[in-house]
Amino acid sequence: MAQNAVQGAMLVANGFTGDPDIFDGDARDVKANWWQMAGFPGCNPEEAAALLGDEWLTRKAGFKPYPSCRFTHGPLYGFRKIIAENDIAADEIEAVEIHTGRTVKVFRLDMKVVNTAADAEFSMPHVMALSALRVPVGPEWVSSRYWHDPAVVALRDKVECLVWDEANAIVTEQIVANDFVIFPYRVVVRARGASFETQGNYASGYHDLPETRYGDEQVIAKFRTFAEPGMSASNIDRCIDVVMNLERLEDIRALAALLH
Repeated sequence: MAQNAVQGAMLVANGFTGDPDIFDGDARDVKANWWQMAGFPGCNPEEAAALLGDEWLTRKAGFKPYPSCRFTHGPLYGFRKIIAENDIAADEIEAVEIHTGRTVKVFRLDMKVVNTAADAEFSMPHVMALSALRVPVGPEWVSSRYWHDPAVVALRDKVECLVWDEANAIVTEQIVANDFVIFPYRVVVRARGASFETQGNYASGYHDLPETRYGDEQVIAKFRTFAEPGMSASNIDRCIDVVMNLERLEDIRALAALLH
């Protein structure tokens, strides 16, 4: 969002006006219709602009704790909580059931075959398998070394994604209302001849709850994890310092130079 804001300001300064139909075009006229492209059934332009200049939605931005589709994060958080609290090893897992809304089926998040980095990001069974194997959260989650790893494949086969009617009703209601906030989930792990279960509505990084909201420490730690494979330690430190004191930066090119 920060990059888009800077780029948007620079485009405007250079006379770029954009597509005049981006917010109110009609797909039947082969126009942009951003609302449909974003997956919403309708829009309310008056409400969207009612607090323009007073309310900044960027303040409500959430952060993704895991390198996968946000729809996997609630169940993933629940699964990781179960195996950590009960010290369940990967080879002890007999089966995993993920109960949530039908979006898990619509977006094919239940797929068990992974052949690309994109597949890895959008496969619930894959990210569950990597969590069970205690692969550190980070770039390795989309690494090709795990796409066909026998241990990962075996664990993916033990994960089943099921539509939970209660969760589906809540998700559908929010989509119709153009206000997607809650993504209910229930996770059942069968191991050692017993069942372990948890459920919830939110995942780490969700902005509106103190217990899930990310602070500076979590954001900085995530940046380090993802930057370390491609940046020097000194550049990482300088980047963090520049970003955390961005109001003092006179030229954005100084930050961009550190990212190479």
